[in-house]
Amino acid sequence: MATNIPHSDSSDIPLDTANPISSSPHSAEASYDSHEPSDLELGIPPIISRSRAAFLRDLPRLIEERPRDWVAYHGDEQLGFAKTRTELFQECLRRGLKRDEFLVCSIEPQVETITVRPELLG
Repeated sequence: MATNIPHSDSSDIPLDTANPISSSPHSAEASYDSHEPSDLELGIPPIISRSRAAFLRDLPRLIEERPRDWVAYHGDEQLGFAKTRTELFQECLRRGLKRDEFLVCSIEPQVETITVRPELLG
């Protein structure tokens, strides 16, 4: 997932408008396929995509109420909390869920992801 994060020296310039490499129409950027694959194209089961969306939706409240705990989701359903990831995995498996049917996440601020095209790495 590409995210616009400003450079530390230019706090009000979005990343997509400040291209220090090249703005030429003949640059590698012009030929880059900007299609970002969907979760389904990446092989991520729909139930996990829904679980991730539910987690991100609830995250601001969870950070306030249960910071540094772990939470499990099965689609939109929040299954429970624990102090360790292992506890939640065991509980989900005990409930009969398969590994690709639930998501366990740490309750902490999420790190934004920046996608860098390989040709820009040199």
